[in-house]
Amino acid sequence: MKKKHFRKYEKAQAAFEFLMTYGWALLVTLVAISALTFFGVLNPSSFLPDSCHTFTGFSCTGHYASTSTNQLRLNFQNAGAKDMRFAIAGAGYIRVEVQDPTNGLGYNLSSVAPGDCNLGGNMGTAGTLYINQNQQCLYSLTIPSPTTYTFPQGARLKGKLWIRWRDIVGGVASITHERNGNIAITVEP
Repeated sequence: MKKKHFRKYEKAQAAFEFLMTYGWALLVTLVAISALTFFGVLNPSSFLPDSCHTFTGFSCTGHYASTSTNQLRLNFQNAGAKDMRFAIAGAGYIRVEVQDPTNGLGYNLSSVAPGDCNLGGNMGTAGTLYINQNQQCLYSLTIPSPTTYTFPQGARLKGKLWIRWRDIVGGVASITHERNGNIAITVEP
């Protein structure tokens, strides 16, 4: 009887030693991974490329954020079946909200210049942006004053993209549409 009782303690001791040995190894591994994550070495966003995602038929073909100009420049292409109209004041817009990773504050960006887009012209009034079918358009946005915030160089801006427009059918604006997108971009000098 004593022999069986002794074997029971041997098994318990072996199990306890196994847990202690590998438990310490697991604990050291978890502490190391936690430290690397805390100091930003294992930050997954630093390994991901810049991106700008919109909706089918309207693509973001290029993007650039600059500290020197404090602008976010987006290159859009209308690959849809109809021309698009964005009234800068009123029925349509392209708006971006980004979050600064250093202070966690969100900033709304508004249009400052349509770049090489068809602004007004023979299709409408000044202040209305048109992107014709299969046309590309460079669009510049900035943080409106009186905010004195500037994009920190090397920071990764993440945000939402809101797009609201009207289709143009026969030269007349028709149905209003609204879609969302996402943007993640690294600020350059």
